[in-house]
Amino acid sequence: MFYSERQEQLLSLLKKEKSMRVSTIASKLFTSESTVRRDLTALEREGLLHRTFGGAVICETERADEPLMIRNTKNTKAKSEIAKRAAKLVHDGMVLFLDSSSTAAHLVPHLTRFHDLTVITNSPATSIALGECGIRNFCTGGELSSRSVSFVGGYAQDFIRGFNADIAFISCRGLSEDGLLTESNVEFVHIKKQMLKNAKRKVFLCDQSKIDRSYPHRLATKDEFDDVIIE
Repeated sequence: MFYSERQEQLLSLLKKEKSMRVSTIASKLFTSESTVRRDLTALEREGLLHRTFGGAVICETERADEPLMIRNTKNTKAKSEIAKRAAKLVHDGMVLFLDSSSTAAHLVPHLTRFHDLTVITNSPATSIALGECGIRNFCTGGELSSRSVSFVGGYAQDFIRGFNADIAFISCRGLSEDGLLTESNVEFVHIKKQMLKNAKRKVFLCDQSKIDRSYPHRLATKDEFDDVIIE
């Protein structure tokens, strides 16, 4: 999303105070409480804060997704190895779901050796990369989350419902010690759950940076996947 100057000021206040009431934020920003509530709702959707009764608290350990450009430069060696192993599950003629994670995006160059694939993704960047490789694909459309550069929302979920896939390749923000997969943004959970629901085989992709990390929104448990690939 685009953060207005007012929203940036709101976040700065919360980072300093940790938690604040709507009335206090409104008085400090010289704006109405209704405007503050709208800003809080928008910022919560990005995983930057949690709404509370009458106010909000800042997310520190469960911060929003990093921008795509940053994610694409992290743990690339591990993600490439994960993708190489994941590609061994793919066969000609399959229909695949790829979520908007940078880990799933690393699969793209490994898919070029297969014939007659169809890939569905909610990531415009992944869709473009697939197209440049000559791989037939569909991108969901919907509301664009600009930090993650991925489509979310009801339109994207409805689009995914129209497909049945052989495999869903899914990653997440955190994998807890007890095997719980979590996300910082509930919108990503909805998209990934729909992909998992419509796939015959569920494959979890995870690099070591995700392990022992926990975020507010539950996606699934590790045991719900047919294959778990960790590097």
